[in-house]
Amino acid sequence: MIVSKSNLQTVMVTKVDNKIPAIDNVHIAEDGSTIGIGGKMMLAIGPVKNEVKKKLNNVLKEQGEGSLTIGSETIKEVIKNIPADRKFAGLLEHCNVERINDTEVMVTITDGKRNKKIRGRLYTRPFLPFRTLMKNAMETSGQGKSLRLVMNLKRLILLLQAIEKSAPDTSGDNPVWIEFTEQNYVILRSVNMVTGQRCVGIMSPYEGIEGKWLDLDEWEQSFLEDESSKKAERSRPVGTKVKHKKKPVKVEVKHKVKKIQKSKIRKGLRLKSK
Repeated sequence: MIVSKSNLQTVMVTKVDNKIPAIDNVHIAEDGSTIGIGGKMMLAIGPVKNEVKKKLNNVLKEQGEGSLTIGSETIKEVIKNIPADRKFAGLLEHCNVERINDTEVMVTITDGKRNKKIRGRLYTRPFLPFRTLMKNAMETSGQGKSLRLVMNLKRLILLLQAIEKSAPDTSGDNPVWIEFTEQNYVILRSVNMVTGQRCVGIMSPYEGIEGKWLDLDEWEQSFLEDESSKKAERSRPVGTKVKHKKKPVKVEVKHKVKKIQKSKIRKGLRLKSK
């Protein structure tokens, strides 16, 4: 299964709770998307496009299947070994992940000339139900009083880092109070637990063309589909027609037919008696 270096970055959200074995991993789903979970957060990244896989095929062939859960230490080692690719616009920043037995995985990376293999461990227990979590969250998107804003990511991260530095919390809870106002301002508030000082950050969103909302793509929409219907669709042979059940005949029609038949019989008996 081909995955990108970007796919592997999901490991970053696991380090907050890396002492919990169930979430100290990165899951590679059947379609090649990757998922990382850490406490009250989750990050999912879509699969590598088929066009990219075709370009890679000359130097890195896709082998193996998805539905693997790999330990975070293995993922971190792979990220360190994937070379930066500026010559081919990031094409070589991919790797192939393949299960070799029940407990181990082989990751193959390339620099375009030579391949390097990294052996790692698998997490053998079932991964957390990420599809349910994603579906529950995305079903509520855009509903009710949901407010959609487009922000500058780097500036948002910088503001959050500044708040963290000015209002540290040794307990590890690090609460931040976030409010989205009707005027589209984002207000972030925190408190320094030692000095009692308040910290208030304010950020405004993009407007115009830059502020246009991003529509869901096919991968994102797949989380909203009914899982049972998806399984039925996968199991159905290609080209087979779906048989529709015939509508049952209403009982009233049958009764009318019987009444007509009885009336004819009665008329016949009368004619014979005459």
